[in-house]
Amino acid sequence: MITKNILPNLITYSILINGFCSRGFISDALRLWDKMVDTCIQPSLVTCNSLIKGYCRHGETEKACQFLGQMRSQGVFPDCFTYNTLINGYIKEENMDKAFDLLSEMENQGLSPNVITYNVMLDGFCKLGRMQEANMLYRKMSGRGINPDRATYTSLINGHVSLDNFKEAAWFHDEMLQRGFVPDDKF
Repeated sequence: MITKNILPNLITYSILINGFCSRGFISDALRLWDKMVDTCIQPSLVTCNSLIKGYCRHGETEKACQFLGQMRSQGVFPDCFTYNTLINGYIKEENMDKAFDLLSEMENQGLSPNVITYNVMLDGFCKLGRMQEANMLYRKMSGRGINPDRATYTSLINGHVSLDNFKEAAWFHDEMLQRGFVPDDKF
C-alpha cells in the first residue's frame, strides 16, 4: 500500500490490528498501533477493543488492563464490551478478585453491567465452586432489573450440581422453566 502512495487509514489499521491480535501476534499489532498513533490517526474504540481482546485471549489480561491507560491517553474510553472482555480474561485466569474489582470499576465509571457481564462473573464463580458469591451476584443482577437468560441458569445449575447442592439446582431449574427457557444439553 505504502509503496503505491496509499496511506493506511483508521479502518485499515483496525483490520490489521484485529487480524494480528486474533492470531496471537500482539507485538505486531502493537507496532501497527504505534505507527497509527505516530501518524496522528485517532484510534477508535473498536481498535482498542481488538488489542484488549487479543491480550486477554492469549493469557495477558494484566497487560490488557495496562493498555487501558494508553487507550485513555488517546481519548478513547472503555465501554461495556471492553470491561466484559477484561473480566472474562481474569476469570479464565481464575482471578475472581480482579474480575470483581473490574466490575466495581465499571460501575464507578458509570457503565451498567449487562447480562453478559453478569453471566461471565456467575460462570466464573460457579466453575470455582463459589456458589454463595454466585447466588449473591444473581440476586444483585435480578435486583437491578437485568433478566437472566439460559446461560445464567445453566451456570448456576451446573455450579450447584457440581457441589451436590441438588435442592438449589432444582430451584434454578424450575425458575428457568417458569421464565420460558428450555434447558440445553450442557447439563
